[in-house]
Amino acid sequence: QGNGGAGDRRCNVNVEGMTCQSCVALIEEELPKLCPPVTSIKVSLQNAEAVVEYRQTPGFSVWSVCRAVEELGFQSFPKYDSPVSGTSRSISLFIETEKQLDEKSKRYKEFDDLLTPVTGIMDISIGDNCLVLEANPGEITYEQVMEIVNKTLSRQKPAKKDKKRKDTRVE
Repeated sequence: QGNGGAGDRRCNVNVEGMTCQSCVALIEEELPKLCPPVTSIKVSLQNAEAVVEYRQTPGFSVWSVCRAVEELGFQSFPKYDSPVSGTSRSISLFIETEKQLDEKSKRYKEFDDLLTPVTGIMDISIGDNCLVLEANPGEITYEQVMEIVNKTLSRQKPAKKDKKRKDTRVE
């Protein structure tokens, strides 16, 4: 179990490909061996995710956790990363994107326009095929951000009315 000491971090990563409790046990047993900074791990088959606490160590991050999960044969992507305790109140939220973004892309501009005014979002940057949002966890959660993103992305432009001429021929 993690002790929540200064410099410890907690991350939540999705884990795709688990089919049974043996998969859960494999990840819970092997991840700390692959990642010595890991101090605690709880895997949920139902939610397809793992909550991992780790000691902040140079060169080790939530991405290190994902790579180790992938070495075990599963797909993984970070959802959030935050300090376990301390004065920092920001967390990093990761939103997977279909393709690489850059700050000049239209899609990045859409996300920036969408999320910048949201209470609790402090900064938006680009990671590896994801947006990284620095957020205040007391004001917004990962689930709330994803709800905003999904609602916006699922909105479709109004369909153009089809002005087909009626066939008035008589046969």
